[in-house]
Amino acid sequence: MEEKPIIGIMSTTLRPWPLFDLNKNPRFRLLVFTKKGINWREESISGLAFEDNNWKEKTLPFPNVIYNRLYTSNNKIARKFERKIGKGKVFNYITRFNKWTIYKILKQSTVAEFLPRTYFYRSNYLIDLLRNEQMLILKPCQSYLGSNVYLLKLINNSNFQLYYRTNIPRLTTTDGDEFKKYVRGLTQKNFILQQFIEFDKINDKIYDIRMLVQKNENGQWTVSGGLSRISYTNYYITNYSSKIISLESLLESKPLLKNTIEQIKSICLITAETLESKLGHLGDIGVDFGIDQEGKCGIIEVNGKTQKLLVDRTKNADLIRAAYLKPIEYANFLTKL
Repeated sequence: MEEKPIIGIMSTTLRPWPLFDLNKNPRFRLLVFTKKGINWREESISGLAFEDNNWKEKTLPFPNVIYNRLYTSNNKIARKFERKIGKGKVFNYITRFNKWTIYKILKQSTVAEFLPRTYFYRSNYLIDLLRNEQMLILKPCQSYLGSNVYLLKLINNSNFQLYYRTNIPRLTTTDGDEFKKYVRGLTQKNFILQQFIEFDKINDKIYDIRMLVQKNENGQWTVSGGLSRISYTNYYITNYSSKIISLESLLESKPLLKNTIEQIKSICLITAETLESKLGHLGDIGVDFGIDQEGKCGIIEVNGKTQKLLVDRTKNADLIRAAYLKPIEYANFLTKL
């Protein structure tokens, strides 16, 4: 009997991976593992394996293909695995994207017009930028779950304000030097400044759109669907969401967005192809869009590690299935190459 290929999911935690109906006649063996389970000398991995319709702790040889679910800004471990299992056999090389790097790559592509104006943060030109823009979003080049995202405002060309999460200012001053010093204290690592977009609202709460962009069983980029994060009242970002809804539910509230969604899907495919050409092997990313009050879309962020729990909260069976299974189907495609 021919040995079934092993597909590995390299994760931060050991937990079963939803298989839906794939477990009825699996064409492969699935192994979930963490870095601790890797034995480089023996070329084996200890983790959770799906066998005989159950998840069991097992030690297996190195997988034929690996789906990287670690949150990492370098590709060292992916390249190390590929020296053992073959080039092109690990996908999602890098999952912790650098926002400034992503901006520079996409700025040279055909989706450049959908990018908000973005600047690398330097304290010495902060005031000049604010005089030009009036409002800016300050965010780390590398962050997770919307941490340390600030709103900066210049009102009547004299009052400087800084906000964190809500529309209540944390700092108000007419002293530009004091303002710059305060911001410097928040920015110990690299930050970017992004044009502020006045988001469209649902029931007086702003919302955004996250699209799941994944390769399918034929190795082609597809848009699996999307979701919308609806903020809390008086919040200027959606990372802290009062509600997560599917794209279909959003369109019920906002039917005029239908054409915009089709445009967004095209942008997503170009974005995925462009980033993969520069960053290395990818197969599963998320692209966040803001919709302004005129219905125009803009790319807010690209996520190298998609949050499956956000998808779970939509309660949309088709989207949830795609989120978990498409990467596995793509991995199975890679086992045949």
